[in-house]
Order: sequence, then C-alpha cells, then structure tokens
Amino acid sequence: ETVDPDATPLLPGAAGHRLIGTRDRALETVSPLALWAALLLGLGSQPSHRFPRAADLPALDKAAHALLYAPLGFLGARAFGGSVVLGVAACVACGALDEWNQRTVPGRAADWRDVAAGAAGGTLGGWILVRTRRRRARSRD
Repeated sequence: ETVDPDATPLLPGAAGHRLIGTRDRALETVSPLALWAALLLGLGSQPSHRFPRAADLPALDKAAHALLYAPLGFLGARAFGGSVVLGVAACVACGALDEWNQRTVPGRAADWRDVAAGAAGGTLGGWILVRTRRRRARSRD
C-alpha cells in the first residue's frame, strides 16, 4: 500500500498511519462501515410486526444477526487496517447500541445473545478479509 504524499492527513503526522491515514482513505474505508452500521441500526429500530416472531425461530434469529453483522466485521477490519479485533469491536459497539435502542421499540426487547451473535458474525467477516488479503498477497508473489 502506497501513501500519497500530497494527500491531507487527518491528524498532523498521521500520513501513512494504517489506522488513521488520509482523508481519501478514511472516506473509502469508513464510509461503507458507517453506512452498513446505519442500515443495521435502522433495521433494529423497526417494530417487531415487520419481522417473523423470534420466539418461533430463535436459532434463525441468531443466524440472521451473525449474517447481518459479518459484513460489518469485514468493513470494520478493513477500515482499521486489517485489525479483526477492531472490526469485532465495531460489531459489539453497534450491536450493543442496537439492543439498547430496541428497549424503546414497540414489540422489541434487548437481548445480549444478539450482541454475541453479531460479534460471532463480525469475527467471521474479519476472518474473510484477512484470508482474502493473504490470498491476494500470495498471488502477487
């Protein structure tokens, strides 16, 4: 990865820093992360009558959380320079905020197991990013 010397750093002395980088790099990596998180929070703000009853399908509910949070883990790890840990942290933060918000949504309830399922999905997404990058690096060699 090359650093554009003419790009404006987000912080003084931050040019080339993998976690911060330039404004262009931040927009390229953080924007998809923020948009996906907003989509998840928007879905979590919908009343329960718009979704199948989770009590009838508890395993499907957790699988849905994992599948929806996998892209967030992928995008989070990508935004944070390939750090799966920070990608999963983004999933946990988004999931916790979503569950906290759901306490006020009609027919919805907060469930820590949904946060755990989202973290598992985020881990999968981060792992996919790491595997993809390793394969690309090997193919270039």
